Amino acid sequence: MLELPELGLPDLDVAWRATIELLGKATLKYQRGEYEEVLQDVRKVLEGVLTVLGSQWEIPQRKGEAVAAWTQQLEGRIGKAWSEDIDLASILFTMIRSMWPWLCSPHHYASRLPRREEARFALGSGAELVTLAVRLLSAHPQPLKPPDVTPMPKDTAAQEGDSGESA
Repeated sequence: MLELPELGLPDLDVAWRATIELLGKATLKYQRGEYEEVLQDVRKVLEGVLTVLGSQWEIPQRKGEAVAAWTQQLEGRIGKAWSEDIDLASILFTMIRSMWPWLCSPHHYASRLPRREEARFALGSGAELVTLAVRLLSAHPQPLKPPDVTPMPKDTAAQEGDSGESA
């Protein structure tokens, strides 16, 4: 079982706990030999990570929006905000982009890998994804928000002078 720090963001902590709980259930299913269910649960874990990132960064998935497009929006916003951790942000989204199609596609049915090995890989990847995402969000809890400043019309700015203070 994973032990991760509380983010201090009550709504997101609940979502993280649910995601981590699902990862725990996938682990139990793996131990019972329910490998197909493990793959399904890890996909839901990945969806949980994306949902938390989208909530925190105020980029919810729009109805009918493809996960790839949503992921690209999240990556762009977060990559700019985490400039000091750009490599880790890149790793996070590389994991997401590579795991998503693998967990969604029916390629498992034609795979030459035993389902047990696929489930083990998915479970390990899901655990690493959650760990990295939680660590990065705890290090960078604030979303990148546009400044809450309404630009003044040009003629008003000129009247106020260079200081920007009004009389």
